[in-house]
Amino acid sequence: MTTLTTPMPTLALTTGDRALLALSRALARAVDTRMQARAMRVSRDHARRAARDDGRSPLAEAEFTLRVR
Repeated sequence: MTTLTTPMPTLALTTGDRALLALSRALARAVDTRMQARAMRVSRDHARRAARDDGRSPLAEAEFTLRVR
């Protein structure tokens, strides 16, 4: 029997298909979270470097970092 003549009920998602979809979504969320965290880390590092280059105090650097976010 070919896929074109396969009865419709067999085209429904199986338990394995659902598990793979759930795993795929979980991995996509994890990757997205890591990418966002990396972007924030780069932003904080840039702000910290800029603050140090300007000769700011650690307190002023912290305030600046909070404003940048």
